[in-house]
Amino acid sequence: MLLIILSLIGLSFVQGLPGIVETVAGGGPSHKGKDSECNNFERSKDGVGSQARFNYPWGIAYDIHNNQVYVADCGCMDSEHRTDLIRRIDLKTHQVTTVAGSTQGFRDGFGHEAHFQHIAGILLDPELEMLYIADSGNNRIRVMYLSNYKVDTIAGLSSKGFVDQSVLSSHFNNPQSLALMRDKDSKRALFVSDTDNHAIRVIHLESDNTGDVKTIAGGNKGFKDGYKLNARFYFPTQITIDSLGQYVYISDHYNHAIRRLEISSGLVTTLTSEGFQIRLDKGAPSPATPTGRPVTIHYPEGIIYDPDYEALYVCEFQTHVIQVVNLKGFVKPLAGSGFQGRKDGVGQTAKFYHPSGMTFDRKSRRLFVSDQYNHLVRSISALGSKKKFLRVAKKAEQMITNKGSINTSSSSTQTMYIAGGFLLVMFGAVVIRPLFRLVYKLVNSEQSQNLLYRD
Repeated sequence: MLLIILSLIGLSFVQGLPGIVETVAGGGPSHKGKDSECNNFERSKDGVGSQARFNYPWGIAYDIHNNQVYVADCGCMDSEHRTDLIRRIDLKTHQVTTVAGSTQGFRDGFGHEAHFQHIAGILLDPELEMLYIADSGNNRIRVMYLSNYKVDTIAGLSSKGFVDQSVLSSHFNNPQSLALMRDKDSKRALFVSDTDNHAIRVIHLESDNTGDVKTIAGGNKGFKDGYKLNARFYFPTQITIDSLGQYVYISDHYNHAIRRLEISSGLVTTLTSEGFQIRLDKGAPSPATPTGRPVTIHYPEGIIYDPDYEALYVCEFQTHVIQVVNLKGFVKPLAGSGFQGRKDGVGQTAKFYHPSGMTFDRKSRRLFVSDQYNHLVRSISALGSKKKFLRVAKKAEQMITNKGSINTSSSSTQTMYIAGGFLLVMFGAVVIRPLFRLVYKLVNSEQSQNLLYRD
């Protein structure tokens, strides 16, 4: 009976293991000064791993066929060194290569001939081998073909506006994110978070990238659940679609909420938080809504859906945290201390500085995050990652094998606590060694992970 109780305690604790954060590429100094002020020196540089340099990276997309990550290196609008580039990271070698873009502006063309203006979200279409690009400063939606890095414009005009028409007659206002769905006839519906129009729009694309633009939800600033144009958003930033194509999940940035749009009906509901403005001070406790309920999401941006655990990963831009949100609105932290900084580590020991974009390698169970003000691309172990448990369990096992006594002030002991090491302290190595083996088997089953994040 004691072993069963210990096993359940250990399983619950290990299920809640935080994400392991590592730097994939990028280096150099972090942003200095106010958030609104650009650091005016040259940044973007190709290279391997920490020798590469990014310039306020934003959108990010994973290429499942080639094990690569594409990064929208969006530059800084007020710097003389402003560049807007599409960068590619080979995840095997960590080589960073610029594949499109040069100086800021607007021009279609091949590779470095193309010009962008403050690239925000990017989305990879593995079937057609193209990258969709939210060129926010140009108020346009563009594509880049991976075969030759040719960039074309498929929707929008240079001037800001809010017009539903054919793709090349439509108007957007600072579009920041894209999500793709195909119907049973393989026709594409490209969803757009039209951020400064406070709207979710869809581009119905034909095979030749012609089509039309339609607003499906929102269009006025505010906070309100409801159907289609009756719903209200307040700067919706990033979006993602579930694996069945039923819902669009929306980071409603200044409403501090995750919203859910049912595609078939156009109904917008709120998954978590209640939608209102707050001001966070460093070290301040989480504020409460007018009804007294705590705010559970702060300034959300990057968002991605995990079909294996029916959960969302969310970047909290202003509070420098990565959260996990299940489909009932329950929120748990995955990584980040809540304070700006720059540090690889586990869970709350890791630090970010305005994480913004996010993508997901489902096979390896790794998230990739653009750590914007650190000018880095980071990886985080996701739910179900074997790497997560193996690394910490190995550390605890070494402690059991090699140490007769435990120093509770050491950093290795803190790592052991993360893995449920308090059991080691309480009950000793003889009892806990077989327990770790049992917990490992349980933790690596899908059912055990689901207990925590689906309830």
